[in-house]
Amino acid sequence: AGMKVVGLVSGGKDSVHNLLHCIAQGHDVIALANLRPTGQTDEMDSYMYQTVGHEGIDLIAEALQLPLYREVIDGESISTEKIYNETKNDEVEDLLRLLQSVLAKHPDVKGVSVGAILSDYQRIRVENVCQRLGLVSLAFLWQRSQESLLAEMIATGLNPIVIKVAAMGLTPRKHCGKSLALLQPLLLRLNADFELHVCGEGGEYETFVIDSPLYYKQVVIDESEVLIHSDDALAPVGYIRIKAAHLEDKDSSQERPPSDPLERMEWARGLLLAAGWEPTSNFKEEFTSPSPSFPPSSYHPKTECPCVGKMGVQLKSYGSWISIIASGCIHDDRLKDDDDGEGSSSIDAAMCDIIRSLDTLDNVDLSSVCHVNLIVANMDQFAIINSKYINYFRNNPPSRACVQENLGGCSTVQVEVICFKQIHTHLHVQGISHWAMANIGPYSQAVKAGSVLFTAGTIGLDPSTMKVVGGPEENFKSQASLALRHSARIFQANGITLLNATSCVCYITSNKKIEEAKDVLREFLLTVSNLVDEKFTFFKRPSVWDICISDDDEWALHDVEEDEGKRISQQHEKELNRIVENVIFAVIPSLPKNVQVEWHFIGSYQRSILCEEKLFSKGCDNLHPKACLTHCGGNNVCLTLQMPQSVNLQDIIHNSVTWCASIVQDSGKWLISDNENDGDDNNDDDEKASSSSSSCVNWGRIRLFGAVDDTKVPNVAVAFKSGAQASTPTISLNPTSNSAHVHLLAFGTIENET
Repeated sequence: AGMKVVGLVSGGKDSVHNLLHCIAQGHDVIALANLRPTGQTDEMDSYMYQTVGHEGIDLIAEALQLPLYREVIDGESISTEKIYNETKNDEVEDLLRLLQSVLAKHPDVKGVSVGAILSDYQRIRVENVCQRLGLVSLAFLWQRSQESLLAEMIATGLNPIVIKVAAMGLTPRKHCGKSLALLQPLLLRLNADFELHVCGEGGEYETFVIDSPLYYKQVVIDESEVLIHSDDALAPVGYIRIKAAHLEDKDSSQERPPSDPLERMEWARGLLLAAGWEPTSNFKEEFTSPSPSFPPSSYHPKTECPCVGKMGVQLKSYGSWISIIASGCIHDDRLKDDDDGEGSSSIDAAMCDIIRSLDTLDNVDLSSVCHVNLIVANMDQFAIINSKYINYFRNNPPSRACVQENLGGCSTVQVEVICFKQIHTHLHVQGISHWAMANIGPYSQAVKAGSVLFTAGTIGLDPSTMKVVGGPEENFKSQASLALRHSARIFQANGITLLNATSCVCYITSNKKIEEAKDVLREFLLTVSNLVDEKFTFFKRPSVWDICISDDDEWALHDVEEDEGKRISQQHEKELNRIVENVIFAVIPSLPKNVQVEWHFIGSYQRSILCEEKLFSKGCDNLHPKACLTHCGGNNVCLTLQMPQSVNLQDIIHNSVTWCASIVQDSGKWLISDNENDGDDNNDDDEKASSSSSSCVNWGRIRLFGAVDDTKVPNVAVAFKSGAQASTPTISLNPTSNSAHVHLLAFGTIENET
């Protein structure tokens, strides 16, 4: 069953069209809410709200046959930073007051319809208010490609008129009052000529919806006047003031919205499907995940603690990065007064150790954390752990991957944090949309740190319902494909594609699914439209895409027509094979929501991905150790190592680390610069470095997957120390049940030895 929803409406196309998407998802829109300017003011200098056309909001509510709640905008744009915290007299607090008035009359309201498309500023503030009131933001237009979205709006029968213009190529007296459908060709031409936002997301124009398939009557403007705000010769600014308007019956041929909720939902879905909308339900029907078949983790009696002091807190600083690993034990003396459960107390213990470790370093704290690998001994404790975890990461949380592993002893949680000493940016979308899965915990979908993109682990949740997808027989493929789509869209929203991935870990709950997961990944990466979905926004980063997307056959990322069909470019195929052949498959007992698969990618903003591979001869049963060294951007490298269980772990790791050192030594192309490249620099000399001095790798952190227990950790540490550096990286064990291989994933920085 859907939620009771209040629709935030400005009178513009986005807020009205999002109502149609809410209904198509089975939600019941029961009220409207609007903030209006004070006194006789038509237009306010607001960062948040459209106020032009406010005179006609009452008619829109009447046309929709919904109650309208309105409040005056008393505040101003005081807190204009990206992240919003409660600020007295800020205009955002007016939205809080408005929604509180709605809840007073409709306490069963659970969702808020929001017409946000690209504005992080607006989205973050609405999500802040919703979080404070226990509401869910429903932003189904989020990240949509403006060209396809505008076409969809018009095709459904939405009829907005332009009531304000503020862009080159648009003039108030000529274009205000015109139908958006009539102006669509002009907007597309202005986009090609001047990069005008087709949906007006850059403030180029604003609209007022005089008719919608949801309206029972249409709005007719009887009298209006055009007011000129700025008579600039190139880009004049002006708007329409509505002086008189009324409602009028629609043409008898126009279909009215059905009154029955289920019929209404199917009717709305039909309109959107006919307009080109592609719902996530194409990934088969939703189903309720069965309970996992594996036995729950057992804990040692509290009379003894065999794991206390075994590994302690691990800390390593390398380049601009810091890695810290801490475990939470149920016997920690600091937890004796904690009554919230073992999982809850353990996460507090681990975070306490991490904070203490950060306190020993200069200019870093929890805000420096850009990614977290969270391992729990029992996924049944996930909700409790999340409720405590959120206390440490409220604003700008790091990205996160969470899985269940047998941690051994009486540890119930292991936390690995990766910190970046410089400024990093977050993509943290909490609202439900058609774009990608919203957060099911306090984490960001992506964090850009220097030239590295960390992303959260993704699972097969329908982004519009946040339910697990997949038919009972094909749920693995459905979940794996949809989770990959989430990752691809997260990469796309950050200006790169999955071909820029430098590492991939696939967590699955059965080793019988490894080959199927590899096939799903290969098939997904083969399809160019999966990498760059034209229905969603893609701002190409020049320093990345002047080569990766071009007219050159070797690097082109688009399909090339041939007699036998379509083929991908040579570079596309090269990067695809690099990713697929070096993906780490970790077989684990359980994942969040009881899904069967989770993908976790790390990406690079470098123009091209430098990569070297080596196949070692020492092996058995045709399983030869294989190493892959990948450039992660800036001075960062990633080593992926696949080894048969039977080989000498220490020898193979030592040989691999020595091999890596030989590659980067005296190789200028692997040493970009002394500082992190932010991915936006167009300097062609980025990939050049002085060859007058040799380079080495300072390994910072290691993750081991496979049948590896903590008794082998000293051997791993010795292998890295003797192979490349004097200090030991942090080491995280993921003792998966994959019997064929042990996998190693290591990250380090290239440093100049002189």
